[in-house]
Amino acid sequence: AAHRVYVGEVVRPVEVWAAEADHLQAWLSKRLDRSLTIPDLTAGGLTLVGGRLLPAANSPAAQLMYEDETGHRVTLYIIPATAGRETSFRYASFDPLEAFFWTDETISCALVGDLPRDRLQEIATQAYKQLE
Repeated sequence: AAHRVYVGEVVRPVEVWAAEADHLQAWLSKRLDRSLTIPDLTAGGLTLVGGRLLPAANSPAAQLMYEDETGHRVTLYIIPATAGRETSFRYASFDPLEAFFWTDETISCALVGDLPRDRLQEIATQAYKQLE
């Protein structure tokens, strides 16, 4: 839902712009009470637009937005992990959006975008490796 709300915004798609990436990382890490890394997805053809803080069911959430050269945007949604969650990649389609989900010891993530499944999976793999 957060992806759909903000991805089309022109003036205010994010609260903190990519030019303030260090501040964004520190702010979101503090709010989620865990150290976060902002993945560099330029190898996948994406540049960071910025990020924002969002509410989740029981905690704050971080949303990072990236954009490719054609203007397609993807978002990486991050929440604190709960114990005992599945750690493998999971895929879901929400026509026309595609999403990959995963959890590690400290965070749960969802990468969402209107991109082909193969490309989104490559990007999700890049993000996963940098967030380990």
